[in-house]
Amino acid sequence: DGHCAAIFEGFSDDDLDGTFDTRFQVRLTLRARGNRIKGTGTFDVLDLDGTLLLNQITGLIIEGKRMKVIRE
Repeated sequence: DGHCAAIFEGFSDDDLDGTFDTRFQVRLTLRARGNRIKGTGTFDVLDLDGTLLLNQITGLIIEGKRMKVIRE
């Protein structure tokens, strides 16, 4: 059980011309307890150079069953 934070980014080809136009970033705060995971997130849309295009979308709720890692 414990708390963790994660950030991931992705890119989008909004006009479908084969090149990326925007990027997005998701920041998560997660809490694992037993076999459940809960957390909140924030979603940002950015230009490729990092300029903020869409203000933060906050209040994303994450909840689900926790994946257990099994060592080989």
